[in-house]
Amino acid sequence: MLCPHCGSELASDAAFCIRCGAILAPAVSPPDLPPVKDYLTVNIVLLALTALCCSCTPALVTGILGVVFASQVKSLVQEGKRAQAEEKSRLAKSLAIATGVLMGVTALLLIAYLLFFFCFYGVAFASLLNQMSFSALAALLL
Repeated sequence: MLCPHCGSELASDAAFCIRCGAILAPAVSPPDLPPVKDYLTVNIVLLALTALCCSCTPALVTGILGVVFASQVKSLVQEGKRAQAEEKSRLAKSLAIATGVLMGVTALLLIAYLLFFFCFYGVAFASLLNQMSFSALAALLL
């Protein structure tokens, strides 16, 4: 074992350094902590689905922020900043949930709009066809 202050070689059970006199703390192994989940994959998938399917601007913003926070988790754990990594992980999880909810609400509103549009204009187009003769329809289409 080496003295952390002066670097001299010491016995493994030494309580203090014989060269500089520094008191040595007993080696305590850190407790085994569960790994910090980063939610990066979830945020990337939700961001891609949001961008491809409904392009909901609030969901795009929360998706991008979720990816940014999730990508910071592993580097913070490696730097020994576990509390900050856990906070970023919680933020990434919350943003993934928000992105999913916003994307789902936007998709439902889009489906409702399309159903209303096609029902309303489908009925109007059908009544227009009933009023027209086939020769007028052929002239209209050609």
